[in-house]
Amino acid sequence: MENSITNWKPAADVWIAFAKAHPELGYVPTINSWIHFQRRYVNHLIGLDVVRRSPVRSAMIADTKRFERVVFDLLTRPDAVTSAAESIP
Repeated sequence: MENSITNWKPAADVWIAFAKAHPELGYVPTINSWIHFQRRYVNHLIGLDVVRRSPVRSAMIADTKRFERVVFDLLTRPDAVTSAAESIP
């Protein structure tokens, strides 16, 4: 599969969609829950190249093809995050 820049969307929007899709995890799909989540995990997600920081107002963008799988693993199986991120094209 070819990498594409069209996969990248505003990270807050991607997070809200994730929280709506996974109510079993207990996160409220709001900008506030994104703020709290990213304070804890964003450096890890940047390290995995799932989230990037834009130079404009430090806005963040997320890879929509990888975000759900990596974040789900991060929240439910922290030991599996690195391997899950590497296995997603």
